[in-house]
Order: sequence, then structure tokens, then C-alpha cells
Amino acid sequence: MYRQSILKSTTLSRIFIAFILLLIVMLSLSLYNYYHAWQQNRQTALGSMATRLAYQIEDYRYQASHMYKLANDKSVTVPIDQHAITEVRHDVYWISSTNQTIDSIVFGDNKESNSILATKLANYMEIVWGARNEFNSMYYLNGQDNTLVLVTTHSILKPELRYKESYLTLTAEEKRADMLTQSTLLDRREIISNVQKYAPDNVFYYTYRLMFNSPGQLTSVISFDISINSLIPFSLQGNNLTINPRTSSTSNTEALVTIAGTNLIFSQSIEGTNYQIHYRVSAKDIIIEILSYNFWLITCILAVALLALLATIFIRSRIISPNTTMLRELQFKEGVNNDIINNISYGILVYDFNTNKKILSNNIANQLLPSMDLTHIKEMATDNHDVIQVSIENNVYEVILINSTMMENAVLFIIVDKDKEVLTQKRQELATREYQKNILLRKIVFENMINEISPSLKKIDAAMTHIAQSIHIENLNHDISQQVIEIENHLHHINNWFTNIELLNQLETQTDKLKTEKISVSNLVSHYLRQNLSHFNHKGLDLYFYNNINPDSLIETSPTYLQNLLQLILEYSIATTSFGKVSVYLNYQSDQHVVSISIKDSGIGLTNQELNNLQNPFAGQIPNPAQFTRSGITFYLCKLLTKKMNGMFSIKTSGTIGTHYEVTLPAMNAAIVNDYPTLLEDIYVRLNIHNLDISRIVKSTLTHYGAESLDINESSPHSDWDLLVTDNNEEGFKNIIKINGRLPEIDIVSPNYIEANANFADQLIDAISLLIENSELQDNNSVSFFTESLDNQEASVISSESLESTLCTYRSILLNSDYKDLFITTVPIDINKLYNSDSVGDLTELKNTAHRLKGVFAMLDFKCLHKLCEDLERFIADENGLEIRNRIRELDISVKRLMPEGN
Repeated sequence: MYRQSILKSTTLSRIFIAFILLLIVMLSLSLYNYYHAWQQNRQTALGSMATRLAYQIEDYRYQASHMYKLANDKSVTVPIDQHAITEVRHDVYWISSTNQTIDSIVFGDNKESNSILATKLANYMEIVWGARNEFNSMYYLNGQDNTLVLVTTHSILKPELRYKESYLTLTAEEKRADMLTQSTLLDRREIISNVQKYAPDNVFYYTYRLMFNSPGQLTSVISFDISINSLIPFSLQGNNLTINPRTSSTSNTEALVTIAGTNLIFSQSIEGTNYQIHYRVSAKDIIIEILSYNFWLITCILAVALLALLATIFIRSRIISPNTTMLRELQFKEGVNNDIINNISYGILVYDFNTNKKILSNNIANQLLPSMDLTHIKEMATDNHDVIQVSIENNVYEVILINSTMMENAVLFIIVDKDKEVLTQKRQELATREYQKNILLRKIVFENMINEISPSLKKIDAAMTHIAQSIHIENLNHDISQQVIEIENHLHHINNWFTNIELLNQLETQTDKLKTEKISVSNLVSHYLRQNLSHFNHKGLDLYFYNNINPDSLIETSPTYLQNLLQLILEYSIATTSFGKVSVYLNYQSDQHVVSISIKDSGIGLTNQELNNLQNPFAGQIPNPAQFTRSGITFYLCKLLTKKMNGMFSIKTSGTIGTHYEVTLPAMNAAIVNDYPTLLEDIYVRLNIHNLDISRIVKSTLTHYGAESLDINESSPHSDWDLLVTDNNEEGFKNIIKINGRLPEIDIVSPNYIEANANFADQLIDAISLLIENSELQDNNSVSFFTESLDNQEASVISSESLESTLCTYRSILLNSDYKDLFITTVPIDINKLYNSDSVGDLTELKNTAHRLKGVFAMLDFKCLHKLCEDLERFIADENGLEIRNRIRELDISVKRLMPEGN
């Protein structure tokens, strides 16, 4: 069968490159032919001009000889009209011609002989130039008296020059000097100058001079300024023409083309002279001229090249690439099909009965094909619902026929070895029976272990608990008590370990049925975290609980299993995290109708051996197993618990960012409540929280329950704020809630200062409500449990209005004081030291810092602040923490008001 070859992209690229090279060769040949024709044209034009120039020089050579004879012929007299002589200067005389076509000018004395000579020459040149409309001039330097005569057509063509000072009269002395200089050359009788240009009229001319010697007088010189505009061909430019003496090596008729630098020079000898004419063209002019005359040719070739490129790209992208991709896909599919068919345990054969050819088969079918009568098998199988059992080489095979819908009379034969299939089924049954036996054996082993060890462990645990309590009561040796507590903890972990094994046994054997009920996942997780907050505090870890589910929302699941699951994951997460944080996210995904519990820690991550325990218990070794804080059964048990609750459990870990545990539980019949009760409506809260996680949690809680909040750094038109929520020692507000993530319950420091844990929304709401109630009680002069201490405080300090006026006075004093810089650089630092010393309970440092501040205020004569420092020292001596914090806060506020703007 003929198989058409596929055009490859490389072949197309070679064709395109060859076509482009062909275009380049064609363009190069065309440009070369044009350049050759251009060169021949310039050579021909220059040769024609040289010939005409030779005729002109020969003509003027004859005219000059005749004029010299005429000037020295005394027998010829010409009448002179004295009225035709105009004196321009004392040595310049203008003689008008009788026919007004040529004028003559005499440079010298106004003698009759000079006038006659000028008239003779003018009359003669009238015959030569009279019919020409060209700028020509003739200078005759008389050797007898050194008189210079100028015969010219300039004054006729430009009447404004007549009888006036002009370039005709002003340049005469230069001409005379030049002619006298050349007359002394003994070896040259004939001189031709280079081509010159008269710019105002764009006239190109050259000077032809002849010297005549006569005995007893100086050399007479005849000089012609001859215009060559009529001799220059249309294809040549006058600016590029030069006339130079011919070298001795150049023949009279030789035409040369030479290259000098970037110029191309055409040379042609002038016949009858020792001169040659040159035409100089720069390479730039040649290139521009060639490109300009071949612009459309180059444009067409570029257009054809561009079209060829576009056609190549189109063919490559629309024809070659799809065909190549399709061929690769077909080859890949063919290879995959062959691999699949050859690895199937059944015999596969596709046979076309129209052509009696095998289309497709695998190794099993190829081995059985010589022993099979396909036509007979097809006829019998067709009569038996396309299924028949046959015996081939003493083996029983089942043949299944499938007719092809794509090809007529093509049949797919599936050949199944029944003997091998029966053997495989028996092996599978034995393997299943062995697996069930292993599961049952493991169940029995676990039950027996638990039955034997569990009672003793419980008794040991109870006894150790009693001993630990007795030790605490009797205050025995500290080391002994620590050892007893450590033994108690290990026994507790061992007890939990056996409890988990028992739970695993129940889940695998399905002896414990799932008991579900409607519960609030939000409350359950929040309650569990609050009960186990001490575990995080003991490890020094920060807990962040993002509760994004309304507590009123209910889902149907097993609370016991869920608590066990949370305990297993959190204990493992805490054990693998040495420092940092553990974040718990509780979300409801409405699009999938699931509740997700995500636990992320910043620990060291999990090893691959630990992850192996997700598929089988104790499959991987656990680091530090002696601590009993994590077990090889944990992940497998978590997987079974989530599977029991129809959920999913996954782990993502990294050694740099920690581990992410995610539990997904179905919420198909859940009662999800999206609207939160507006418990904090019309309450305005200011936030000064530096921790980003705490800030997000607090803002989310306040937004859910209807409060309005704003960061302290942001501006707002609202000025009446109810309270401040902060995570540092900021005390500039009347009502303050300090966030402390290690508190299981709220801590009422004072009626206006409460510490609460932002992870639990009910704590934050209770703290806000309590602050609002205390504030209202104080406004109504109600008595609270802090009334007596507040009265003592008010009696010991001045009123707020008096303090404000006093601070204004102190500030003006400070601005004009020499101690201003000392105050700015030392006092704020000491205030921060007071806060730090108070937070760690260092009373000695507190006392020293307060004494130092008292000295600064005494030096500045700030009596009010000096009194506050004395009170602070007294409360430090009494170890009154509440009053110490109050005095530090008052000092901080006062110092901030005293600080100049910008500090």
C-alpha cells in the first residue's frame, strides 16, 4: 500500500530558505546588471563630453591664434567713438559694442591704441559669441604695455553690471597677476584650468589660456572663461567634474574607471591636449541611485519574501503541526493499545472475514490462532448468543464474539481460559479468607492484651494519682514529687494508648455502632479547646481559633468520635511543634455542604515514615517514641474515625512551614444558621492589636455580633468610643479589654480593665458586656466591689481638670527649659522600662526606675509628677499590683502630653 510521506517542518524551512536565497540571487543579478548599465552610461556620457570638449578647445586654440595676429596687425584700423568709452575708475574704461551684444573693458591707460585693440577684439568675439546666449569672457594681456583687456557677455546677460563696480572689474588685478605668473612658465604654452562654478547663476566653466612670445616684448596671454553647461550630458552632474593634467602613463584615448576610497572615478583623456576629464561619484550616491531606480523591484521581492514567510508560517501552524500532533497522538494511542492488549490475561483477536485478515491480536490469541477454526467458531457462537466454550489443546476456553459497528463482517474474539480463571478464583478466595483470619486474630490479640493489662493500669493510675495528691498536701521533696508526676503522666499516656487500640479494634470489626445526634460543632470545638488550653500554655504555643460557623448551627454527627478525633490530632500537632503557633479553622462550605476543620501548626513537619501510618497502623517508626506523646496508631485511627462519620481526613506537611491536618465532615441534613444575634449592637470599639491573627479573629467576632470597630491608627468622625481592645499594655482609654490567648476564663483586673481570650467569642462578648455594665454603674454613682479602692485613688491625685491645666503649664516650662533634650531622650525609655518590669514582676527594677524618674521631675520642678512617682514607690513597697499599674498608666499619659509634637 502506498503511504504518502508527511511534510516535515524542517523540509518546509529548507524550501523557504532556498526560495529566499533564489530571490536574493535574482535581486543581486538585477542590481549588478543595472550597475553595469549605469557604469557604461556614465563612461559613454563622459567620453562624449571629452570629445566635444576637445573640439571646443581646438576651436578656441585657433581663435586665440587668429586674435593674436589681429591684435598685432597695425594695418587694420578701427574707428573709435569717444562717446562709447565710459570711465569707471581712473584706470578702468568701459567700451560699449556697436551692436550691444558684447562689451569690452580696458584695465590700464586710456590710450587710443588700447581702445583700438579692445574694439578689434570685441568685434572679433562678436562673430564667435554673438549667436550664443552663454556667460563667456576673454582676457587679453598685451605684452607690449601690460594692458589687460576684458571682452565679456556678462554685462549683456546681466545689464545691472554695466558701467558699475562689479566682479568684472574687481577681480581684474587677480586675473592679471595670475596671467603674469603663468606667462613665465617656459615649458607650458597652453594651460587649461579645472572646472569652476559661478554659484549665483549655476554656471560651470573652465579657463583656457595661450601664451604668445614676440621678440622685444613680454609674453602676451589670451585667457578664455568658457561655459560648459551646454556640453554637460544630462546623466552627469557638473559638481562632480574635474579637469586635470594627464599622467605620462595614460594613453590619449584610454578610458579608466578607478576606485579612490569610497569614490568611483571615471577618467577620459581630452584629445589634442595633455589633460583628461574626471567624473567622481561617491559610493553613497551610487547606492542611493541604484536603490531609487530599483525601488519597485526591491519592494516586490520583499513582498514576495514576506508572502512566502507568511505562507510558511500558515502551513507550519495549520497543516504540519496538527498533522504531526495527530500522528504522535495516534502513535501514542497505538502503543498504549498494544501495551494494554498484550498485558490482558484474555486472548484478544479482531478478524475481518471479508478480506480474511487479522486486524489486531495479542500474544495469547496468536498462540491459539493456528488451532482455531474461526469460521466454524463464529457460526456456532452466533447460534448460542455469541458465547461458546471450545476445547483447544486439552484446555477449555470460552470464546465471546462481539460484532464491530465500524467495519462490516469484522468480529472481536475474546478468548478466556476457564481452567486458569477457576484457579485464580480459588486463590483469591484463599487470600480473602487469610486476610479475614488475620483481622480476626489481631482483634483477638488486642482484646486479650487490653483485658489483661487494662485493669492493672487503671489500678496503678489510681494509686499514683492518690500518691501525687498526698505529696502535694504533705509538701515532700520536690524531686520526688516531680518523678511521681512524671510517672503519672506516662501512665496516663499508656492508658490512652490502650484505649486507642481498643477503639481501633471496635472500628475495624464494626462492633461499635455509630451514634449520631444534632450538635453544634462550633460549641463542641470551642469547649474542647478551652478545656485543653493548658496543653498549649505548657508547651509555650499560641492558639488561634478561627470560628466561622454560627454556634446555633447544628449538624448530625457523633460527638464522641469528633472529640476523640480532635484529641488525637491536637496532641500530635502539639508534640511536633516546639515553638510558634497552632491555628484551628472551622468553616462551612455551602457549595459542597460540608464542614471542614483545619489544624495548622508551625512545627518541624512529619517524616515519610510517620505518613506511612496513615495507611496502616505502626507501619512507620515514630521519632522519640519513649515520650508517648504521639503514636503510630494515631493517623490510621483518625482516618477510620472520619470514615466512620462519612468524612475525609488528609495531611499536608513541610519541614519549613509545618503540618496541615484537614477533616471534612458531611452536613447534608444540617441546620445552618447564617445570621448572628446582634448582641453588641450600637457598641463602638477601638482596636490597637499588633498581632495579625488576633486582629482578624477580634474583627470577625465584633462584625458577626453587630459591633462597630476601627483600628486606632485610622481616622473616624465618631469620637465616643465605648472601649478599647488591645493586645499590649495600652491604657489610654477608660474601658480596656486586653487580649490574652492563654486565659481559659476572663480575668477582671479592675472594673474598667478586663483580660479575655479572643479565641472564644463568648468570652469576648461577656467581657464587653461586663465593661459596659460597670461603666454604666460608675456613671450612675453605683457602688461596686472596686468603689473603696477607687475613692482612695481619687483622694490621692488631683482632679482631671486641674491635671490638664497643670500639664499645659509643665509643657510650656519644658519647651523653654535647658533640660528639654534630656527629658525627650530619657523619660519615655524609663516609662517603657516601668511597663516591662511590671510585666515580669521585677519590683527592684521598678523601684530604681521610679526613683530615677522622680529625680528628673524634681529637677524640672514638676510637683504633680513628682507626687505620682512617690505614690508609685509606696505601692511598690506594698506590692500592690493594681495601684502600680494605675500609677504607671497615669505617668505614661502625662508624659505623652508633655512630649513636643513630632516626638
